[in-house]
Amino acid sequence: MSLRRLYGLCAVLVLLAGVVLCRTYWVGQQTAYAASAGGQSVQTLTLPRARGDFYDRTGRRLTGLSPQYYALCLPGDAGYTALFPYVPYAEQSLLYERRNLASPFLIQVDRDLTAQGITTCTVPQHFGGSTAAHLLGYLDSEGRGVSGLEKAYDDLLTASGDARTVTCFMTAQGRLLTDTGPLVAVETPGTGQGVRLTLDADLQRACEGLATLYLPRGCLVVMDTATGEVLASMRGETVQALVEGVSRRRENQLTGKTGRNINVNFNGAPDDIGKMVRVRITGAGSNTLRGEKVEE
Repeated sequence: MSLRRLYGLCAVLVLLAGVVLCRTYWVGQQTAYAASAGGQSVQTLTLPRARGDFYDRTGRRLTGLSPQYYALCLPGDAGYTALFPYVPYAEQSLLYERRNLASPFLIQVDRDLTAQGITTCTVPQHFGGSTAAHLLGYLDSEGRGVSGLEKAYDDLLTASGDARTVTCFMTAQGRLLTDTGPLVAVETPGTGQGVRLTLDADLQRACEGLATLYLPRGCLVVMDTATGEVLASMRGETVQALVEGVSRRRENQLTGKTGRNINVNFNGAPDDIGKMVRVRITGAGSNTLRGEKVEE
């Protein structure tokens, strides 16, 4: 190779290197490229926000008595296989649908899986029993109060819990970056406020037990005669429900929709599917009412 050709080749290589460096510098200065790269490498997930609780006259909780667990599922079959045994039946279809996604997601599980190396976050379950359900009311599918005290104090209770996020730093292959882990952070601190009632939890539960046995309709009230405060009350609420089918959570129960489009689960026969029936409400879950069919 002649000296002239060698000089020409060197000049071409220097020119190409200059073009690459200039292009790299230009890309680094463009905020749009930076935002796009950041969006591909950082995934931020939002945890359900804990709702403020109701308390009896002595400060005992009437709601928020049990935890709910949300596990982080990373892309790939390994995450799906590890989580499937712990995902409630109603959420298994969601896990299956999302298992091939290239980004992580949160899924509800029935226990804390931290000891198994799976990032798990705890959120108090607002409804865990039936105590004073007729007074407290219930929530819609978005977690907002739609009746009773839940509706009256909705703004206060909604702002009570911390707004938390889970941030993951991901590779282009959908895996966590080396030497990084999911970061749980508080985006907006909650107020921590709740609502204290004059009810006595023990008296309230006793009245509800008696009403279930001996009070199919009507109401029962226990008051402190010295102060006029209501210590316990019970009312048999009956609603009309359109029976849609068998409950996904319990095969021995039916599920239907009330006039307010709220799910209600109750014992019944398959012949009731597609019919309007009367249901006496006995309790409430986070998004579902519990009841008993009223025989005509």
